Amino acid sequence: MAMEEQHFGVYVNNYVCTPEEWHRALSSPTDDLPELNDEQKARAKSFGVSEEDYQRGVKARLLAEQRMRERGQVLGSRVEAVLSGLGEGYRLVGVLAELNKNGWTIRLESPGGVVEFLIEPSDADDFIDSLDNRQQEKLRVRVLSALGRDEVLVNR
Repeated sequence: MAMEEQHFGVYVNNYVCTPEEWHRALSSPTDDLPELNDEQKARAKSFGVSEEDYQRGVKARLLAEQRMRERGQVLGSRVEAVLSGLGEGYRLVGVLAELNKNGWTIRLESPGGVVEFLIEPSDADDFIDSLDNRQQEKLRVRVLSALGRDEVLVNR
């Protein structure tokens, strides 16, 4: 899947591996597993697990991180689409997956300064996976409200 040029950062602070990611890691050939650094090797030894098993855990985490980055890119592109209708001076700076803080933090620059707001995981899933007209409007309202642009909502 080719992504358009991205003008914002996607950051992943934490994530949960899905069963599918674990299955992919567990069924990966050994030559497809990531190399461990000395710290990881020591950690595997201290946990009493083989280096290969530890590598499979690292592989699962890498797959989960990649999935979250891709989801963040989609969410960010949808936020950018809302911002594009506001004119100059509005820009998405970053999308941060902070699922231990209950969601995705969106950081915007606006003529009035920097604005951050949280999108809860269930809403983010809707905005990413099934952006129908109702969800598109819900995202638009969320972004405009965070920016204090309620007059745009009323005048639509």
